[in-house]
Amino acid sequence: MQIEISTENLLKYGKAARGSWEKDLNPTPEESDFLSLVLPWLPAASVVVERRSDDYLSVICGNNDFLRFKLTPRTKWLSLNLPFEIRDNYKESPLFAAQKKKSAIHWKASLSSLSDVENYKDLIIASCRYVPEA
Repeated sequence: MQIEISTENLLKYGKAARGSWEKDLNPTPEESDFLSLVLPWLPAASVVVERRSDDYLSVICGNNDFLRFKLTPRTKWLSLNLPFEIRDNYKESPLFAAQKKKSAIHWKASLSSLSDVENYKDLIIASCRYVPEA
């Protein structure tokens, strides 16, 4: 199920999504807070939120599944599909210490709290590149 971003639903739900928010995405309270923090950084017209797995939510720009995340009381992480031109700059970065295989498409980052997400703001924005549908 794909949930589109809209100002109308930002006002209605306090979250930027359109669709059956609770039924289709079923975000944890922490995941709702994550989306409320991150979505205003992104171009709303191009971004959708989907649950493509039972294990995480995805933020997608066009055909680019660029951000995945899971936040619960026990587990907090995000993973980014970093642009290739900046990957080398982060191979040794403590931001991605949780990612062992740096040849993977998505690089995982452990979070201790929601406030850690601010450390990834520029990378989240850089990773949100529109990729047209094939």
